[in-house]
Amino acid sequence: MNSASAALTLDQVSLGYDQRLVVKDVSMQLQAGEIGCLLGPSGCGKSTLLRAICGFEPLRHGRIRIEGELVSSTDRLVQPEQRPVVMVFQELALFPHMTIADNLAFGLHHWSKAQQQQRIEQLLELIALPGMAQRYPHELSGGQQQRVAVARAIAPRPKLLLLDEPFSSLDAELREDLAEQIRDILIAEGISALMVTHDQLEAFAMADRVAVMHAGELQQFDSAFNLYHQPATRFVAGFIGQSTLLPATVRDERHIDCSLGSLVSDQILPFAPQQAVELMLRPDDVLHDDESLQRATIVRKRFRGSHFLYTVQLADGQQVYCHASSHHNHQIGETIGIEPHIDHLVLFER
Repeated sequence: MNSASAALTLDQVSLGYDQRLVVKDVSMQLQAGEIGCLLGPSGCGKSTLLRAICGFEPLRHGRIRIEGELVSSTDRLVQPEQRPVVMVFQELALFPHMTIADNLAFGLHHWSKAQQQQRIEQLLELIALPGMAQRYPHELSGGQQQRVAVARAIAPRPKLLLLDEPFSSLDAELREDLAEQIRDILIAEGISALMVTHDQLEAFAMADRVAVMHAGELQQFDSAFNLYHQPATRFVAGFIGQSTLLPATVRDERHIDCSLGSLVSDQILPFAPQQAVELMLRPDDVLHDDESLQRATIVRKRFRGSHFLYTVQLADGQQVYCHASSHHNHQIGETIGIEPHIDHLVLFER
C-alpha cells in the first residue's frame, strides 16, 4: 500500500476497549482531494475509527498515516492538536455569543487581520452566505449553521477534514441536499475528507467512495454504483439498497438455473457446475411486463410515487421484488407478468 501520495492510509488498524476489539484489521486509502465515507449500522465501529484518525483513540494494532506521515501506531501517537486534521462533530459547537465572522476566524488567530478578513469573505461566498458576517448563529437556519461549521473547519486549510454524523440533527429531506452542497465546498477548496454516517443517501450524495463497515470489519470500499451493483459480501448486498437472495444452481461456466428460468452471466462464473448458489436480485432486476408469459402473484405492494415496488411470489413459492410503473396499480393477490432484466449476475455460495 503506497501511502506517500495518499491523504490518509489505514494499514491493518485494530481498536478496542478492555478485551473487546471494536475495529478489526481495517486497511483503506483515501487519495488527495478525495471524499470518503464510513457507512454502517450503529455500533459497527465507524465513529471509533474516525476518532482514532483524529488522535483520540490509541491503536491496538496497525498504522495510520496522513500524507505519508506516521501519526498512529502501537508505539506512536501524535496528539490531535498536532495533526493536520480538523474534525466536525455531531454537535455544531458554533459559539453562540460570537458573530459568524468571529466563528470563521476562530482557527485563524495566527493569520494577519487582512488575511483573516479576506479568508472570511472568501468562505462566506463559498457557502452562499455573503453579507452574513455580522449575524449570530441563532439567526441562521440549521442548514446554514451546518455550512458555517464546515467553513470554520476548513478555514485554516487542513489537509484532512473529518465529519462525524454532520447532518444527524437536520430533517431527512434536507440531508441529501446539504451533503451535495458540502461536497461542492470541499471540492472547490481541494480538501480531502472522511465522513461517518448511517444514512446511505447522505453517503452517496457526499462521497466519491464509501467504506461499508459491519461488526468492526471493512466489508467493501468502493463507489456507490459498485456497492449497489457488485457487492462483495452478503452484508453489503443486504445493507445497500433493497435486495432478495434467490436459490439457484450453476449449470455451467455461463449459466445458472433458478425460479426465474435459465439466466446467462456476462462473465465466467467462479463456481463449479451443479454448485448451489444464491442470486442477488435488486427491485429493478425484475420488471412488470403485461406481455410476458412468466407470471407471479403480488403479495405486497408499496407505492413510491414514481413507481410501485411489488413483492411477488413465483410459481415455486419463492418471493422477489418487482419494479412497476406508477400507472400499473395492481392489487394484492393479482397475478401479473414479470420479466427478468439482469445485466450482471451477483452470486454467493449457498
